[in-house]
Amino acid sequence: MTRKINEADKFAGAKIRELRTFKGMTRNDLACLVDVTHQQLHKYENGTNRISVGRLSNIARALKTPVSEFFEGEVEYVPTDRQKRSYEVTKNFLKMKDPKQQEAVNILIRTLIKEV
Repeated sequence: MTRKINEADKFAGAKIRELRTFKGMTRNDLACLVDVTHQQLHKYENGTNRISVGRLSNIARALKTPVSEFFEGEVEYVPTDRQKRSYEVTKNFLKMKDPKQQEAVNILIRTLIKEV
């Protein structure tokens, strides 16, 4: 018997990806912490594989977040444009390896905030 993936599975997977990225972790980093392959974690994040309660608990612990985080606002969750931009900025910032570039971005943001 195959189980169908539902919206809650997709939502939880998206939250895992969002929290992992926000915390600056690679997929491989988190996969190692919860003892799965990065391919398996990718399937969880995309919602193509269901996550057991035990595994979700391990993921929450590794991300230092309550398990309830993966269910809050479940079906109603639609990121705002601001949240989408924030996610994109964070994702791009984390791709920068040079600390000087990262500091330059921080200075730019602090400067822009002062002008508001």
